[in-house]
Amino acid sequence: MRRVLISLFTLAVLPLALVGDCGLPLEYYGYEFLNPAISRLDSRFLPYIGGFETLYDELDNEDWEQMQQTDNIDEWYERYCEGVEKQDLVALIYGDSERRLQALRRAIADPESRLSDLEAKLRTNSFARHLMKYRCGEVVDYLLYAKKIEPHVTAPRNTFAKKPPSGNAMKRLVEEGLAIFPTVESHYLRLRYAYQLLRLSHYRGDYAHVLELHEYLMPKIDADPSLIYYWIDGHYAGALLGLGRRIEAAYLYSRIFINCPSKRESAYRSFSIRTDDEWKELLLLCKSDRERADLYVLRAQNDRALLLDEMRAIYALDPDNEGLEMLTVREIKQLEMDFLANDLNPRRRANLSLGIPRPDARQRLIDLQQFVLEVAEADRGKRPEFWELARGYLHLLAGDFHYARRAFWTVAPALENDTLQQQLNIMRRVLDIMAITELNDSLENAYFKVLANEELLEKYPDLDNLIYDKFRDVYRDNGEYGKAFLLTHKLRDLRYNLDIDLLREFHALAVDTNDNSFERRLLLERGGPNAVNDLIDMEATYYLQRGQLRLANKVFRQMPEENWNDYGNYAPFKAYFDDRVNRRLPDTLQLFNKAEMFQQVLDLEERADLSPEPNEAARLYYGVGLAYYNMSYFGYNWRAADYFRSGENARRAANGQGNDFVFTTRQTELDNYEHMSMELARYYFEQARKKTLDPERGARYAYWAAKTERNQYYADGMPGGQRPFGYFQLLTDYYDDTEYYRKIIEECRTFAWFTGNLSLDESDN
Repeated sequence: MRRVLISLFTLAVLPLALVGDCGLPLEYYGYEFLNPAISRLDSRFLPYIGGFETLYDELDNEDWEQMQQTDNIDEWYERYCEGVEKQDLVALIYGDSERRLQALRRAIADPESRLSDLEAKLRTNSFARHLMKYRCGEVVDYLLYAKKIEPHVTAPRNTFAKKPPSGNAMKRLVEEGLAIFPTVESHYLRLRYAYQLLRLSHYRGDYAHVLELHEYLMPKIDADPSLIYYWIDGHYAGALLGLGRRIEAAYLYSRIFINCPSKRESAYRSFSIRTDDEWKELLLLCKSDRERADLYVLRAQNDRALLLDEMRAIYALDPDNEGLEMLTVREIKQLEMDFLANDLNPRRRANLSLGIPRPDARQRLIDLQQFVLEVAEADRGKRPEFWELARGYLHLLAGDFHYARRAFWTVAPALENDTLQQQLNIMRRVLDIMAITELNDSLENAYFKVLANEELLEKYPDLDNLIYDKFRDVYRDNGEYGKAFLLTHKLRDLRYNLDIDLLREFHALAVDTNDNSFERRLLLERGGPNAVNDLIDMEATYYLQRGQLRLANKVFRQMPEENWNDYGNYAPFKAYFDDRVNRRLPDTLQLFNKAEMFQQVLDLEERADLSPEPNEAARLYYGVGLAYYNMSYFGYNWRAADYFRSGENARRAANGQGNDFVFTTRQTELDNYEHMSMELARYYFEQARKKTLDPERGARYAYWAAKTERNQYYADGMPGGQRPFGYFQLLTDYYDDTEYYRKIIEECRTFAWFTGNLSLDESDN
């Protein structure tokens, strides 16, 4: 039975999940350390610590049928003193075994037959061998009778299966069973026959006959305690309900619910009390205060139940009722979700959409604290240490660390139960974490050992999250923003919007030789094995985005040369009339890694500055301008200077929705910087135009400057509302007799419109 209870408990405490706007589940994020096993392990109520209503929703009919089968096999197993194999019991009782059972019955009836006479499947079945050895004909007769009944009382697995026979066939089976019943010597088998007979009459809808059969059969049975009694009570209660005797039926369902796990689903579904008067009448049917207390335990399973009201009623009737501890644990687990480290929780806003914390959580906490205090001080229950421990944890959830520490210190000597002692240990650890206000190398290394304790983290999987989230807040409060960032994000998240201060702090952390295991673990977890090189690349990219190419080159070359190609190869010196951010480049184009590319651009600029030949200087400046343009948001080589690009952000920038080229994005909560600046590209195109003595080249350079002019206008949010055409006008005024001018008209519809060679309707505007 314990295996079934544990599986039920597991399902009962599954994390709460809803569906968000994007279709993805919204899952509760928080910290849970309360072990339900601190209440009595042999409790009848362990399966529904999370509330039976929750459990009921999680399991389907097949789950409950499997539990019933498991219970039934367990009882047969115990009846035969564990001398048979369970799989053999299943094979004969639930398998397609009618023919083999008939063969076994004939062999048992023949005094000359031997085990060796049985067919192979019977000879290898330990249950069949036992029945043959002891000539248990009555058992086989019962199993054959049960096989006849089964089609009439279970839904067919196959939708197209033949419908069960009519009620007349069921009536004949009842008559057959009644004829067999007086001849059965075993009271245990009599009990099972009674169950089958009552079951048949119930499914026939002959409720009056169920009551008659019950009155006739049950006094003739004197079996040991058995779950079959509760199965019988279920059909008897169903008949009472069918006859309108609802209160009597509800009483029986309550006893089944409390005592028979495999029938809890049907009992819970059938239990019905509609008014306060009916509830009072039901309480009068109970034979003891314990049964009355159990009724309140049952009523508490509804998701809308006022738990504390039910707990007070239970406590008044039966202070030692196991359900009281379970309901207390259930309410504390809810309060744990409401309060534990809620101020640290990085997803507390998402939790609010799940209704956590509950609107009345604070009052629930106060009320439960008062109740637990009353129980602890009255010392009426058998386990005062449970209540003292609960008292301390409620102080912790309320943020009263001083009183929590004092309560834990007081209860510690009284804890002899290992489970309670382990619970105290983790509660104390949680309290210590919550109380941290400053961190140093010693404390960080101490918690590194905690995080390295796999056995502890397996038992308390939320412990590492609590440590990280608390450390993040302490780091942030003490100005260590880099560590705080890493405790919430991966290092690569910084790529969306590079922060030079954080990059420098991370770099210092990465190369620090101080023996701090926690810092190394943090960087390894959040940055990966290539964290140092990644940081170098990000810092170089930061300077590149801001036009500080010499500094970008210097920083990138701090990386070992053998790793340069790990960060991409680029070709930024190719000119295309149209802008495409995803472009297949010719295989003949020379590629450069970042160090080579940076140096190439710097060399071009230096040679241009020193060149005495104007056209050559202009050509070199143009190459620098192309590199800066193609590495921008608008160029095909944008990945050289950025890690993420959204085409939607061009429209948002034009509508003034960005702030210094920083935009919100679904990909990260840190926002995304888009490298949209055209300042350097325009500067070098203009330098090239001014230097050249060749009108054809001048037209080319002016056109590329015009591209930067228009891109910058939209990136800046269209200031003034009038599109800038300064370079278009310059092209018209000074270069209208060049071949390149005519090529621009052919290739650029906007320029064609500007020059009057295309109507407004035909333009790309």
